[in-house]
Amino acid sequence: MEIKTSNKTLVFSYETKTTLKNMMTAIGEKPNDLMAELQKQGINPAGSQIWTYEGCDGNPDAEFKLKITVPAEKKGTDKGEMKFIELPEFKFAGTTHNGPYSEFQGVYCKLMEDIAKAGLIPDGSSREVYLNCDFEDQSKCITEIQVGVK
Repeated sequence: MEIKTSNKTLVFSYETKTTLKNMMTAIGEKPNDLMAELQKQGINPAGSQIWTYEGCDGNPDAEFKLKITVPAEKKGTDKGEMKFIELPEFKFAGTTHNGPYSEFQGVYCKLMEDIAKAGLIPDGSSREVYLNCDFEDQSKCITEIQVGVK
């Protein structure tokens, strides 16, 4: 576990309310839509996708706010529900996970234990930075998991 603070980041984003149980159905093709719209506007991504979770407590039926974001090299034109915003600085305890997304629950549990042992207080938010995505062989996935701390 590392304690870091990320910089403010210009992103192209889509925001929704969902539950863990229904999340993948609720988002549909939004990650691809974000990338396609950036390409259409001639804007290059400036980093990996960042998914932010606000108010997610691990309960599969509890509603929370999800933002799917792509860092952008410059601001373009908002398109419907997809908007250019600035993610604020974010102080977090983080760890890098190599492997399948199905293992996230265990990674989060261990990270929360480490946060408690360090005497830190979670702020109710988290981020997942998808450094390498391989849906055919998820053992090759690399994700930075970040839990906001006070």
